[in-house]
This record gives sequence, structure tokens and C-alpha cells, in this order.
Amino acid sequence: MNTRDPYTIKNDYGEFVVEGDSLDVIYNFYGHNAPITVGVVNKMSKPLYVDWTKSGIMIDDVPTSYIEPPRVSKGDDSQLTDFTYFLNNPDNLSYVKPYSRLNKQILELTNFNFAKINDSLYNNWNTEADSWGENKKYKTIRYVEADSPIYLRTFLTVYEDSRRIEDAFYYENAFYMSELIKIKGSSPESLAAFRYGRGDFFYVKDEKEKKPSKETKKSSNLLQKVTSVTGQITSWAVEGSKVSKE
Repeated sequence: MNTRDPYTIKNDYGEFVVEGDSLDVIYNFYGHNAPITVGVVNKMSKPLYVDWTKSGIMIDDVPTSYIEPPRVSKGDDSQLTDFTYFLNNPDNLSYVKPYSRLNKQILELTNFNFAKINDSLYNNWNTEADSWGENKKYKTIRYVEADSPIYLRTFLTVYEDSRRIEDAFYYENAFYMSELIKIKGSSPESLAAFRYGRGDFFYVKDEKEKKPSKETKKSSNLLQKVTSVTGQITSWAVEGSKVSKE
């Protein structure tokens, strides 16, 4: 993943960092199916609360909360946040101690159709040297934000040690996929970005269907489902990461 936001920097671990005077917000996409891990660094001497019901992602202009918000009965003050409810439901609200960092994996992206991308769209790029010092070539597609197949916006709501909604911090960021690396007959371990656990890298596996043989059908009537086996592995890396250099 990548971003064009001038206020978001990428640290040495490939994480996306939004720095502030009171707190830092950190996004990490490393892993299978791009799990979104949100980090909040509290720089203050008082606690912070992250409201996951008022935080989420927006894809194709459709917002989705990380966690479904609780039902609010009529007569409740809309200007107040019910911290008693949240404290009894810790998945909805996270407590960030003073001068500490909270990491929470929220969700992962799904429904990637990478296998359907035509091979003619790929170019062979040198990415990194192997253990013998020779460059490896992988099939790669590079994107800019305007033509990227994945573009998402994230929004995050953080409260100070207060019950007033107007005391909240609101953060909104945009990310897009800037490079696709296709690997056949190998695993993501062959890429340095995977081995180093970079936050701007994720991978998916193309699950292909394998029909059971006639002998298998005869041996057991229970084996009626199509067996899924891992086929080619499609890996994503971000522009500017260690694996995406020519």
C-alpha cells in the first residue's frame, strides 16, 4: 500500500505514521489479505479512548465501521458518549494509557480477483538480489493513485479523558495499492518485504479448485466437497519498498 498524503510519513518498518502533538496514528497492512492494524501512540499525561464504532474504512464512497455501533435509546444525549457501555464492551472502545502505544488489528480486506488480471499487463522487473547476488525478475504491475484497483480511506475517532464529543480527535487518511507482484511456484518468503514484516506489504493466495478423483469418490461418500488447494501466490508490495526497486 502507499499514500500521497503529505502529512503521512512512512517509517523504516513500512508503517504509515500520522504525527501529532498529542498522539500519533499508525497504519500497518502486513500479512495475509491485508489485515489493517491501527496503532495509537499517546503522548499525553492523560488517557485516550479509541471509539471503533465511529472509526472504519471507506471503499467506493461506502463507509463501513470497524465495529457495529451500539443501539442508542431515545432520550439519550447525542452529545455524550456512554463510556459505561463501552467499558462493559471492550471491543467497542480501547483505552490507551498515558505515554503508551496501543496496537489493534481491526479487519482484513477480501475478495481479491488478482488471478483474473491478464498476464499481458505485467512487466518483468528486477526487484532484489538472491543469496548469490543475482537479481530476481518478477511479473509486476505498477500503479498511480488514479488507476489503482484498490483505493480506500480510513477514519479514526479518538477521545480524551472526557465525555464530550467535541473533545474528540478525528483522523482521515487515504491509501492505494501501487504495485502488484505475481509469483508462481514460490512463496512470499522469497521477498524481503515479507521476511522483514513491512507494514506496506501484504499478500494473497489464489485458491484454485481441485476436483476429487473417481477413486476418492468411491472411497468415501463424505468427500463431496471440492477440495481447495493453494495455487499461485499473488503478492503486493508498495512503491518505494525494498522489493520494488529496479
